[in-house]
Amino acid sequence: MKFIKSTRHRSSAEKRKSSNLFTVCESSASLQEHQHEVGNSSEENVKFSPLFFKMEEIECLNRLQAYCRSKKLRVTNQMIYRFAIFHGFNVNRASRAIAKKYDHPYMNFRLEDELAQYIRKTLTLFPVPGLKSAIGSDVIYWHPSRYQPSASSNRLLVENMCFLLNDMNQTIDQCRNGILLLVNMDGYKMKNFHRDTQMRLTKITEGQVIPASIVQILIVNPPPFFERIWKIVRPAFSALFSRRIKLIPCDKLGNYLMEGYEEYLPDDFDIDGRNALELVENWLDVKTKEEQLRTTTAPLAECPTERCEQPLSTSP
Repeated sequence: MKFIKSTRHRSSAEKRKSSNLFTVCESSASLQEHQHEVGNSSEENVKFSPLFFKMEEIECLNRLQAYCRSKKLRVTNQMIYRFAIFHGFNVNRASRAIAKKYDHPYMNFRLEDELAQYIRKTLTLFPVPGLKSAIGSDVIYWHPSRYQPSASSNRLLVENMCFLLNDMNQTIDQCRNGILLLVNMDGYKMKNFHRDTQMRLTKITEGQVIPASIVQILIVNPPPFFERIWKIVRPAFSALFSRRIKLIPCDKLGNYLMEGYEEYLPDDFDIDGRNALELVENWLDVKTKEEQLRTTTAPLAECPTERCEQPLSTSP
């Protein structure tokens, strides 16, 4: 594989940031700050802050908050703004989705030992910390040739995807910017294709199961026979969503990813990238510590609301 090396040099600030990709306190705080449930009496007077949302968005959020309270739905404010952003702050669509999906099992996957071991062992599907798309989306990396269909691996691959989508939709920035799914097709064979699992993943990636916006899918270096698979899979996507899917050679990645992306990619590609196993191990260490904090630490004050002393980072 050939890559066109970016000539951009990172600033010292960027280098410091990339060397500290796995800071536990910052990421775990973002998880804890949003865990208060709307049904709690302490939440009755919580208002979403204009520091983070436009006034018309706040109106939608407040109506959704009131709706959840009236229906006695145990929903966090974090989940409310996640559904709201995904549905374009449309109250009717978001409220219907909350009522239908807020307690869906796929919304609440935890990083149990079996899933963690699957991710570590297969290196099939994992986030790439620090890597962003050209428009600022976080990146999930998928190497389908490492997937060997079986009853357990089919289930775990779906759980793997759902856990990542939930984990990468915690902050306002993440919900607004969406996710880019980077699919490395190197080494892919027909034996790696399982129709039922692929159809389930198709629904999940389009947001039909949980509120997570995949804004683009890059299928890199598809093999010649992939056309046969694509004829099966593509009709499962809506016409609108299928426009987000691009089949490209690897030397076109620079058109879709941030400058300097080569330094962040896993070393599966023919560049001096980062060791894939080390990436996954470091990420799992952080997630494991976050899970421990989630179960041992009392939730912090609700954020993002007018109770916040410091604003969260938000999109312009």
